[in-house]
Amino acid sequence: MRRIAMNSKRSFRGACGLALIALIFAGTLGCAGVKPIDLHDASVPIEGRRLVADAQDGIAIARAQQDNARVSLRASQKWRNDIASLKGVPGGATDVLAKLNELAAVRLRLSEIQLERANAELELAVAKYDLVTARVAVRNDLAVYDLEKLNLKAEAILNRAREIDRQTVGQLEHLDKVTRAWWTSYTGFVQGGGDARTFFAAFERTP
Repeated sequence: MRRIAMNSKRSFRGACGLALIALIFAGTLGCAGVKPIDLHDASVPIEGRRLVADAQDGIAIARAQQDNARVSLRASQKWRNDIASLKGVPGGATDVLAKLNELAAVRLRLSEIQLERANAELELAVAKYDLVTARVAVRNDLAVYDLEKLNLKAEAILNRAREIDRQTVGQLEHLDKVTRAWWTSYTGFVQGGGDARTFFAAFERTP
C-alpha cells in the first residue's frame, strides 16, 4: 500500500510539472512543437531529467525577472508623471525643472529597455528549454527533432539579448550624464538663494 501511495504521489507531481510547463508556454511563447518530458518518467535517465528540470527553473527565474521589470517600469512611469505635474515651482527653477523632466524621461526609457531585456531573457529561457528537452528526447530515442534549427533559434534570441545589453549600457551612460546636469543646475539654484526643499517631494518618490 505504501508503495502504491508513493507511486501515486510521483505521478501526481509529474502531472503537475507538465501542467505547469504547459501553462508557462501557453502564457508566453509556445514550445515550438517540442513535447515536454515528465521529470518522473523512469524511462528517461536521471541526468537527462535533471537537465530538463534546470531548464524549467530557468523559465521560472526569467518570468520572475520579467515581473520585476514590469513593476519597475510602472514606478518609473508614475515618477515621470509626478514630475510632469509638479506645481508651485518658482520661476528661478525653470532650468532645474526642465532637467528634472529630462532625467525622469531618461530613467523611464531605461526601465523600458530593461523590460525588453527581461522579455528577451524569458524568450531565451523557453528556447533553451526546447533545445534541452529535444536533445534529451533524441538521445533517448523518445522523439526526433531538428536540433540545429532549435539551436539557431536560441542563438538568434541570445544575439538580440546582447544587443539590448549594449543599449542598456548606453542608456546608463546617458542617465549618468543627465543626472550630473540636473545636479549642477540644482546646485546653482540653491546657491543662488533657491529653496533646497523645492524638489524634495519629487525625489522622495524616486523609483
